[in-house]
Amino acid sequence: MPGVSLNGMQRGPDGQIYIAQGFRPQLTIIHNPNAAGLACNVEPQAFTLTSGSNAGGLPNMPNAFPLATTFLPSLNGCPGSPLTFSAPSSAPAGGVFTWDFGDPASGARNAATGPTAAHTYSWGAGYTVTLTLSVAGVPVAVWQQAALIFPAPLLNLGARQQYLCPNQALVLSSGTTLAGNIYRWQDGITAPTYTVRTPGRYSVQFTSFQGCTARDSVDVYAAPASVVNLGPDTLVCAEWHPVTLRPRQVQPNDTYRWQDGSTAAEYPATQPGLYWLEVRNLAGCTARDTLVVRAGKEADGCLPQKIANVITPNHDGQNDYFVLQGFNAADWELTIFNRWGKQVYHQASYQNNWAAAGQPASIYYYLLQNARTQQRLRGWVEVIP
Repeated sequence: MPGVSLNGMQRGPDGQIYIAQGFRPQLTIIHNPNAAGLACNVEPQAFTLTSGSNAGGLPNMPNAFPLATTFLPSLNGCPGSPLTFSAPSSAPAGGVFTWDFGDPASGARNAATGPTAAHTYSWGAGYTVTLTLSVAGVPVAVWQQAALIFPAPLLNLGARQQYLCPNQALVLSSGTTLAGNIYRWQDGITAPTYTVRTPGRYSVQFTSFQGCTARDSVDVYAAPASVVNLGPDTLVCAEWHPVTLRPRQVQPNDTYRWQDGSTAAEYPATQPGLYWLEVRNLAGCTARDTLVVRAGKEADGCLPQKIANVITPNHDGQNDYFVLQGFNAADWELTIFNRWGKQVYHQASYQNNWAAAGQPASIYYYLLQNARTQQRLRGWVEVIP
């Protein structure tokens, strides 16, 4: 080797002979020192020192000094996506690169060999990757590199099965609206929310401002309409009992909310006013109905506080019948009982025509009921010949 000064020679632990080159960073290696002639395979610049140069000799004892660590630029990645690492230089003859990805939870996948390697991290965190170059099993160089794995994007459209109520819209939301985030729904819309008006499958791909992606989808089904009917407006007769409001056509599992926030299936209306009920069915669809409860008068069909309680069915044209004076008797259902509690008369729509036919003179008890006002009145009437 013209111009090159060959100095100290030393057999290495790998059985090869290393020769120092005066004041140069390279070493000459005789790979097969026991072979004669060209078969010994002399390589003039087989190994380059990582720093400095030799002054003409080689150490005559094992080098106990730790290897200096060289730091490489950090890499960023996302959970679940492979991150590729590359050695900063090529390995010398017989050199082997060994990777430690700093992720012991990944088991056997935490190590790899070769000038390039890829590793998939499962969790967002900071990791330290170590690359070691060994020649004949002896470490000769070490590099470290930080791997920053960003947190996985949080994306949740809600329940996998959702319901679309009649004549309503369903709004799906990705749940996050940070600047730089990118959204792409199944039809290409890029807003963070999506308004659903027809049943079907809906999906979104979310890319965070750090470049990590997540996907989610839901199936939207047509839901049955919620139904509520409180009936017509209602009268409350003066100085009478409260009106109990009940919804009609209710379904199992319906929930209720009255105007004051109460949630019972019935509501006692004790004062005149406007009342409403909102019903929510199992699919989440709602319907509302209102009614007015007002104080009634006799002209509205409310009974007076006193009803004539004597009749004389003797066909003289005076007090022959039990007559409800001053209102429409046909709005009332009349039931009459004798003194032993036996029913002796009933008429669903009373016509002011009970004359105690076939009944003896006595005291009888009546029950009057108005289906429209829900008023009930009990009293007695005496039959005198």
